[in-house]
Amino acid sequence: MPHKHYSAKVIEGVVAESEEGKVIEHLCGCAADISTMRRWLRQFKVRGARAVGWLVSTLLIVYELQIGSLELQHRTVLKRLARLLCEYPLPESGGVIARVNIILTAHNCGFL
Repeated sequence: MPHKHYSAKVIEGVVAESEEGKVIEHLCGCAADISTMRRWLRQFKVRGARAVGWLVSTLLIVYELQIGSLELQHRTVLKRLARLLCEYPLPESGGVIARVNIILTAHNCGFL
């Protein structure tokens, strides 16, 4: 992720564990400060929701595909992004955040 000291994979791990309900103070797989992880989560909540909208729009405009909003309704932001990625012609290697950034930058939508 641009302008980040930690890799997207590390940040995604923190987001995933947080979305699973783990308390941030008990995350043991990351050496970042708790305040840094909290900032990532705040940023991801806003940027992730925006990215979901961009991916849905790009699917419709570029690929003429639609995903029903009910299908995404009760999923976490990371799981919404992962579901939308299934519709894009991308290799499945790499993390969700990395693949989302590839699509967003390719379609001039910014980055997550």
